[in-house]
Amino acid sequence: MSMEKSIVFIILFITSFVGFSQTATRIKIVDITPSENTGQDYSPWLNDDLNSLVTSVWGSNNSKWVDVKLTLEK
Repeated sequence: MSMEKSIVFIILFITSFVGFSQTATRIKIVDITPSENTGQDYSPWLNDDLNSLVTSVWGSNNSKWVDVKLTLEK
């Protein structure tokens, strides 16, 4: 490989890492609106605490599927 091809390869190799090293930003959920009140508590979605998740209420007179509208910060 010639010197010029080596330099071009190195530059392309380095720029590929720079292009893919972007960090993801989290868009915060600011409001939760279910289409029907079933007693399900969706408030854990408002924070990032993995120890506090949305608990299941299936079987306790709740056998409906409902749509949940999430309002995002941006």
